Amino acid sequence: MAMKTSKSSKTEAVLDLYDALRHGKRVQRREWCQEHGLTTKTFERYIANLRDHLYEKNMRTGQRQTIDFNQETETYHITGKENTWISDGELIAICKILIAVRAFEKKDLLSLLSRLLTVVVSKKGKEEIEKLMKNELYLYEDPAHESMDRNIFFNLVSAVQAHHVVRLTYKKPEDEALSTYTVKAGAVLFDRSYFYFIGQTEDGERAFRLDRIFDTVDSGKTFTEPYHNRFQPGIYRKQAPYMFNGKKEHVSFLCSSQALEPLLNQLPSAQYVREGEHCRVDLDVEGEEGILMILLAQGSRVKILSPKKLVERWVKEAEAICRMGK
Repeated sequence: MAMKTSKSSKTEAVLDLYDALRHGKRVQRREWCQEHGLTTKTFERYIANLRDHLYEKNMRTGQRQTIDFNQETETYHITGKENTWISDGELIAICKILIAVRAFEKKDLLSLLSRLLTVVVSKKGKEEIEKLMKNELYLYEDPAHESMDRNIFFNLVSAVQAHHVVRLTYKKPEDEALSTYTVKAGAVLFDRSYFYFIGQTEDGERAFRLDRIFDTVDSGKTFTEPYHNRFQPGIYRKQAPYMFNGKKEHVSFLCSSQALEPLLNQLPSAQYVREGEHCRVDLDVEGEEGILMILLAQGSRVKILSPKKLVERWVKEAEAICRMGK
């Protein structure tokens, strides 16, 4: 019969077992018990403790490791690869982003978060994360715009995947009347609280907000484009701030060092060089509306250099702001 072990010797025994397992050794239960003076029951309890430890470690780090038992050889070994689970920290970050972007109505957000947590973490972990977000969710406000139709969202994603031409009914922000467009499906993107459907119309490339699309009809007709002319969502996102369309322009401006980082976060394709106390920034954009909105938000920390038309609009807007302040 095995001798009763002290707390310190028990800790050493568990650490020895864990050290053997994490170094890839296949531990034979009967042999290990004989070598370390353990009963089978005590050994199994140590294995259970180590499995609990690995579970908690997995939740923290995103690893996916556990201790498996081979019945034929009666051996234990650690299996699994690192970084295949979403860690608690990563999951909390995802939840925080979903709350911050305000893309969903409160009831839809609560349902989405609940289902996400149920799938990824244990019941206890779900309760702890929900407690952490309780105040933010309680004070969460629905977005000002209407909710998008989920069926329309799915239909448009399907059309993008199939390279189909779709007909959609759309309400412009400045017009109560509905308009109909025939569009070659390009992409469905998300930007600053809104989902957008991007496609090619007879008048050129255009972005449609999904919450303003009332109906879609997939024609079933497939279109093809030369590879060099294919729609690239990644480039479009970089060059169309706020998803505004228009003529492609090269924009140059000066900004203070304080304004540089927030501007680069909003304009990821921008290139800059430091010129004394300021930075000169250059980038290509589609249209003037989006870039103008971003630069006006920086106030006197920005000076637009070109193109001339954008400079004139910037000056005009600045003068109008000054008049309103008088």
